[in-house]
Amino acid sequence: MIIWSGMGKIVPAIAIIFMFICVPLGMWMLGERTGAAAGVIAAGVLSGLLVWLAAKGGEKQAAALIAAGQEVPEGQHPGTFFFIPTKTWAFLLPAVGVVLAFLTMSGAGQ
Repeated sequence: MIIWSGMGKIVPAIAIIFMFICVPLGMWMLGERTGAAAGVIAAGVLSGLLVWLAAKGGEKQAAALIAAGQEVPEGQHPGTFFFIPTKTWAFLLPAVGVVLAFLTMSGAGQ
């Protein structure tokens, strides 16, 4: 079963890329636990922003194609990831980052 449609496939890709960038950078700048928590929050916020911009761009292109009387290609519309609209993930990713940061700071899993 496919869990994404349209541009929904960019949600996990962007989140993973920002996690691999922001968490080590935060740990390098602020230390082990605090830096990891700050990096997770930064990754959530930055990935949410990028997902929002990508979804808005997809909507604008789809609207332009519809206005021109053309058919919208499958990968062009904003789509969904886990049956949640892509634009909604722009708000969920920072929330997930905050929850993960809280779990990191509280020492869950240790």
